[in-house]
Amino acid sequence: HLHSWSSPLLSTRLSFVVVDQVSVEYKPPVNNLQVLAAKDGFEIDSLTVSCRNCAWGITFNATKDSSLKAVSSEHLRCPKTATASKGLTPRCKCSNYQIAKERFRDVDVVPLEHIFQTCTFCEPHFHFQNDDCQKCGIFNAWSDGRKDVCHVLPRKKTELITLLTGAAVVVILTFFAFEILHAPLMITDAKSDLADPTQAESKRTFTLAVQGPIVDLHKSLSRLVNQRV
Repeated sequence: HLHSWSSPLLSTRLSFVVVDQVSVEYKPPVNNLQVLAAKDGFEIDSLTVSCRNCAWGITFNATKDSSLKAVSSEHLRCPKTATASKGLTPRCKCSNYQIAKERFRDVDVVPLEHIFQTCTFCEPHFHFQNDDCQKCGIFNAWSDGRKDVCHVLPRKKTELITLLTGAAVVVILTFFAFEILHAPLMITDAKSDLADPTQAESKRTFTLAVQGPIVDLHKSLSRLVNQRV
């Protein structure tokens, strides 16, 4: 059992380290403090660290350079004592509006190198509530997933401009569609000519130029011809 004032367990970097039945008590708060490091890796059978003065508790984090660190992070809610054995350590609770990732929700221990990968923020349009993510309402649907509130409009300027631009385009297109489909059918030009101008007895043709929606063109044209011709 060791009492440490923020110093590593091993001062030299050995080739390979095996730790068994070792406990370390840190007096001042620690954050990302190296516990041990080895060139070719390490094996932990039993290691315990404690930190009474750490506000967010304490846990382990194994890095890619074959080192083990004691961390006390505001992003995790850990106990005052942490243990490591066979490459595993107890999973800490999440904080700062984060929830546990789905693959870590039903496990009590996680690999040492995954301790900072267990939590995640809610997805957009969801908000944090009772340690879970709840979908925002239809009229209050904007949220970046990093807080516990939803908004009527997005808070980011780019998203707000995009939303207002899209809404304006929809309104304009709807207006034009309404005008085209519901505008009255109007006769803009009408003329009568001989089918063959070189022959006086040739049949006469009657031509109408109309303006309006083509959906009901045949019905409207028939009605106009019966009324005005």
